[in-house]
Amino acid sequence: MMDEVAKHFAQWRANPRRWNPQYVASSCKAIAVQYWRDMRAPGQRIKDLVPPIQTEYVELLHDREFRQSVAEVMPYTCQDIARLANIWTVVKGLGQGTYLEVGSYQGGTALHICNAMPQVGSKFYCVDPFETGSFEHVHSWEKKPAEFTDTRQDAVVALLSHKHFAQVVPGFFPSAIEPMNLKDIVFCHLDVNMYEATRKSLDFLVQRIAPHGCIIVDDYGHSLTPGVNRAVEEFLAEEPHFRSIPLFPCQVLLLAKGLR
Repeated sequence: MMDEVAKHFAQWRANPRRWNPQYVASSCKAIAVQYWRDMRAPGQRIKDLVPPIQTEYVELLHDREFRQSVAEVMPYTCQDIARLANIWTVVKGLGQGTYLEVGSYQGGTALHICNAMPQVGSKFYCVDPFETGSFEHVHSWEKKPAEFTDTRQDAVVALLSHKHFAQVVPGFFPSAIEPMNLKDIVFCHLDVNMYEATRKSLDFLVQRIAPHGCIIVDDYGHSLTPGVNRAVEEFLAEEPHFRSIPLFPCQVLLLAKGLR
């Protein structure tokens, strides 16, 4: 704080109008505002520093179909508007095929994907352990989230019941879905938070993703989910035929470059 005061004072002294009443008043106001901001909580200071997105330049936010989907799924998802927009944009650019979500919680993002994907000639599967427990393996250096236990398979089935091409699969991925022998997966939304689950899922998907298919991994680049970051980085180091594109605010898009 004292550094900022000294900076403002130096600017005042160097200005030939330093005794102008209006300039004196504006300098005092600048110091007071800086002090007020510095005394606020860190999270609030970040809000002060980062202006809102200029939504008039984001045409998707004005798209009626997207807005309807967001309104429909928001009560059933932890995803924010930015991440839902990323998923929508990617899925809308893909064609027919097999779509997949790993880690569905209350089914909101699953429904959002179904709303965006081709509804003729495609299949969608969402996989989650539901009531049996949210995480199979958690390392000691990871923090297990506590907010994903309020989910039920029957509720997600009911939410997706009007999507004839959607199927809810209970259990841990990938073992729960292995009997289905899925191939040529064009899209997967991977939202499992932990290292072991993320790494196992990616290793399974690499053998089954369609040429030029893609995966969106949630919680990438976030300090609260170091396991996701580690799993993705290890995967990319071992699988050079994937290209990664970080997405704002905390996702990464993994693109397959003509897999074997």
